[in-house]
Amino acid sequence: MWLPESEDQIQQSLLAGTLSETSTFDVKRELPTQGKAKSLAIDVAAMTVDGGVILYGVDEDENGRPATLSPIVLANARERIDQIVRSTISEPPQIHVHAIPSKADLAVGYPAVVVPPSARAPHMVIVGNEYRYYGRSDTGNVILTEGQVARLYERRQRWEVDRDALLN
Repeated sequence: MWLPESEDQIQQSLLAGTLSETSTFDVKRELPTQGKAKSLAIDVAAMTVDGGVILYGVDEDENGRPATLSPIVLANARERIDQIVRSTISEPPQIHVHAIPSKADLAVGYPAVVVPPSARAPHMVIVGNEYRYYGRSDTGNVILTEGQVARLYERRQRWEVDRDALLN
C-alpha cells in the first residue's frame, strides 16, 4: 500500500507515469461537496475488503489517469472525512487521514485516507437508500455479489475463531 510522504513524491510519480489507480489505490480531485457524501462512503467501504489509500487533490486526464496536482484546503478535511465515514457506513471502519501539505501553501495539500484491511468487512454503505456492499477491482469500485458477501462473512468468522484461538 503506497502512501506518499510529500507533494514532491506525488509529483515525481505523476511525471514518471507510475501513479495509477489500482485495487488498493485511488485518486480524487476533491472531497465530495455537501450532500454528495455517498461517493466517499462507497470509496472507503470498497477499500475495507483488502485495504488501500484514497488520495485527494489529484486530477485525472480525459482517460481517467492521474495527471495533475490540484491541492485542496486542508482545514477541517480530516474531521469532515471522519464524520462522513462514521455517518454513512455501517459498521464504521477504522481509517487514518494524513495531511500532505503543499510546498507553496501549507493551508492546502493532499488528504490521504488510509483504509486498513478490515476484519469486519464487508461494511455496508447506508446513505441515500444505498444499503449495498462494495469492493474494488483494478479499475474502480464494484458492487459485491451475494456470493462475495457470503465469502467475506465466512472470512470474518474464521478470523474471529483464529483470534480467539491465539488469545487462548
